[in-house]
Amino acid sequence: MTADADEGGSGALTVNFLTSPAGLTPGAMLKGRFRIIGEVGRGGMGVVYKAEDTRLGRTVALKFLTAPSSLGEESGERFIHEAQAISELDHPNICTVHEFDQTQAGEMYIVMAFYGGESLRNKIKRGPLAVEDAIDLTIQAASGLEKAHRKGIIHRDIKPANLLVTEDSVVKIVDFGLAKLAGKSHLKTQSLVKNLS
Repeated sequence: MTADADEGGSGALTVNFLTSPAGLTPGAMLKGRFRIIGEVGRGGMGVVYKAEDTRLGRTVALKFLTAPSSLGEESGERFIHEAQAISELDHPNICTVHEFDQTQAGEMYIVMAFYGGESLRNKIKRGPLAVEDAIDLTIQAASGLEKAHRKGIIHRDIKPANLLVTEDSVVKIVDFGLAKLAGKSHLKTQSLVKNLS
C-alpha cells in the first residue's frame, strides 16, 4: 500500500494498494534486515510471516495487509489503526509491536514479537480445557483487556482465534484491527500514512 499527496495540490490523501507482499518466500530478505522463515497465518485482513530480525538476532512476526483492493481503502486505515492501538500498550498479555514500516514497493507491515504456541481456537479444537486452565487463560485475557480499556482502547473482536497461548501458557491478545481508540482522531492515521510515504 502506498500513500501519496493528491497531484492536484488539494492536499487530499490518496491511498494505493498492492495486492500481496512481493517476494516473501523463505530465505528472502526484507529491507536488508528481516529474513523470511515462512508464512504462519492468514486472516481476513492480514497475512503473518515468521522472520528473523538479523540486526537484533531475534525471531519476529511480520503482519502484512492481504488483498487490500478487495477489502477497500478502509482496510488500509484499519491496518495503521491496529499498529497505533497495540503500540500504546505494554502488558504481558498483549502482543508487543516493535515497529511499523513499509517496503520499497509501498506495502505496509507491522513488526511484532513472535510467540511460539497456538491460538486458543486451535487449543479448544483438540478437546475441552481443564477448568483450572480455562480460568487461568480467562484471567490473563481479562488482565490484558483491562490494560487496553484503561488506555481507552476497546478491542471489539475478542474470540479464541485472537488469543494466542504461548508454549509457557501465557495468553497474548492479538489482532487489534477493529479496535476503537477513545478520543483519537482520524487525522492521526492520515498523518502517519503521509510520514511513511
